[in-house]
Amino acid sequence: MTASDPRAIRNKVREFRDRAEKAKLKAAATSERTARRMFEDAARQFDEMADKLEETGRPY
Repeated sequence: MTASDPRAIRNKVREFRDRAEKAKLKAAATSERTARRMFEDAARQFDEMADKLEETGRPY
C-alpha cells in the first residue's frame, strides 16, 4: 500500500473501522471490567489509526 493508492487506503480505513466496531461490540457484550476496558481501548486505537490514515496516508 502506498500513500498514492486511494483505493488501498480506503480499504485499510474500512478494515480499521470494522475492527473498531467489532471491539466495541465485544466491549458491550462483556461484563468483566478489565476485558471491557481492553476492548474499548482497542476500538479507540483502531479509530485513531483510521483517522490518521485518512489524513496522512499512514496509519501511525
